[in-house]
Amino acid sequence: MIYITVKEDYQAYTIFETLNARGMNLSFVDLIKNKLFKELNQQHPDDTAKTKWKKLRFLISSREGLGNLNLETFVRHWWISRYSYVSAEKVYKDFRKKWNNNEIYANQFIDDLISDAEKYIKIASPTWDDWKQQEEKDIYRSLNAIKIFEVSQNRPFILSLLRAKEAKLIKLRYLKNILGFI
Repeated sequence: MIYITVKEDYQAYTIFETLNARGMNLSFVDLIKNKLFKELNQQHPDDTAKTKWKKLRFLISSREGLGNLNLETFVRHWWISRYSYVSAEKVYKDFRKKWNNNEIYANQFIDDLISDAEKYIKIASPTWDDWKQQEEKDIYRSLNAIKIFEVSQNRPFILSLLRAKEAKLIKLRYLKNILGFI
């Protein structure tokens, strides 16, 4: 164990990333979190990033029936649903590329993660109360059937569909038809 003292938090984030490049690999989620914390610490000294990250972790573990769902699985599925298909080993590389090209902004990124985590748990472990309107009950039935068969590969696609429905890019009947087909 090595004890390192720094004067500023941003220096700790830099050391963390540098040491990771030389030692045991951290998960892509740890590396993304480090990058976000480093950026948001400079913008918001009140630990907004830590509060939001804690909320994200809570959401992903908040519901019964999520099985072996973890933050890495969610973030990878989220990444696929937002950007493109990549293996878990390449998510951080893709993230860095978009970060360096100013295609990702820390505040928006973490807010999008939280917003979509709320949708994702409704996909991974649907409850009757998630779909309150009578015309949405078919969505619950379809998602519950998918859960019963323990299928998770379709979650990025379904997450994209829910975002499209929320943005009024597709109608409810199309969403229900697609989920019924799946």
